[in-house]
Amino acid sequence: GKLGLRADFTRGFGARHRALLDPLLGPLATLHAGNSAHAQPIDYSQRVNATLFRLPLRTPERAAISQLSSRAVTHTEVLELLSTLCLSLGEMLLFTQSLTHVEVCTLAADGVV
Repeated sequence: GKLGLRADFTRGFGARHRALLDPLLGPLATLHAGNSAHAQPIDYSQRVNATLFRLPLRTPERAAISQLSSRAVTHTEVLELLSTLCLSLGEMLLFTQSLTHVEVCTLAADGVV
């Protein structure tokens, strides 16, 4: 099978199977809203002018039951990955035409972005 999912949110699979996507999109709505009392959640029925990558990082408990990967990722590994990504962004953007902005966010256990 495929080890990932690409879905058109406004029509096609995303529109027909919304309940399957909601657990994946919930944390993203929180990141989009940020800590602002005036922020509006993302309306996924409308076009979003962005590309989103969600890294499927797993605790040991989640990795043990995952159908995609049994590899757990520690908090330290995540921070190292994000640090490496941030340090490499300049070089990564050098040869892109449509990618002009990268935003890296973390969501703490208490829900603070």
